[in-house]
Amino acid sequence: MNEMPKLYQVVADYCFVKYSAFKHEELVKYEAPLMITRDDTVSLAPTASPQMIKSNIVQCWSFLMNDSRLKEDPSCFFFGIDHNRPLELSLMSQDPSQPTSKTNEKEIPSPSTHAAKLNQACLVVVNLLKETTQYLDNREYDDRHRPFYKILASLVVEEMSNFLKRINHEKADEILDYEFDEVKFKWKTPKYTLDCGGFTMMHMLWFTGDPFDSDFDLENRRKVYRAEICAALALAEIYTKRKSLVEKVSRFRVVRKLE
Repeated sequence: MNEMPKLYQVVADYCFVKYSAFKHEELVKYEAPLMITRDDTVSLAPTASPQMIKSNIVQCWSFLMNDSRLKEDPSCFFFGIDHNRPLELSLMSQDPSQPTSKTNEKEIPSPSTHAAKLNQACLVVVNLLKETTQYLDNREYDDRHRPFYKILASLVVEEMSNFLKRINHEKADEILDYEFDEVKFKWKTPKYTLDCGGFTMMHMLWFTGDPFDSDFDLENRRKVYRAEICAALALAEIYTKRKSLVEKVSRFRVVRKLE
């Protein structure tokens, strides 16, 4: 964590502390229902299972990205949706690393719940400049499951098309015919081991439309990115209770020094 700003380190430490009495404490809140509790942020901790980042964290990250990226040129608009349930269930049934023997569909939390566990996340980019639909995922799929991600991408494009129609955008219908492009990475895995939630959020920040090499395959870097995401969410200027959180972090820092 030495590469992170000191304030980020302390904020991440504060958010990652497991304290059952305050597990429902609101650490991040933008606009209702965009909220992250202490119990949610623990899923971002470096010691947490890579696939268990809560979906509301990705939703809040999308909102935070919009606060800055919509003002840039070219601008970007982000939204998070949970359309990958059939793919998740199918993959889990075939993946020996997943505890399927004691799990059935009724026992798996619905992705529509406030803080559903995120088993697999991906990034779909509707690129108006290149007139393509770009798909980013850190997981390899076999021939049986490969068609699923194209279906997922098409659902996202439909959602975007509906949004553009509501604001009378000239390309609302045109994007439905964009060519599908799977962005290639040198490192991918057939298993749930490379932190799909962290991958998705960091590539929302980094990706500009062209393939690039990142160091997300390095475990230590992924841990740092998780902590940076947590701190960035908590310290965002759009968070109305940011000052109160910083005061709590200051008291926490004093206690840590006394231990």
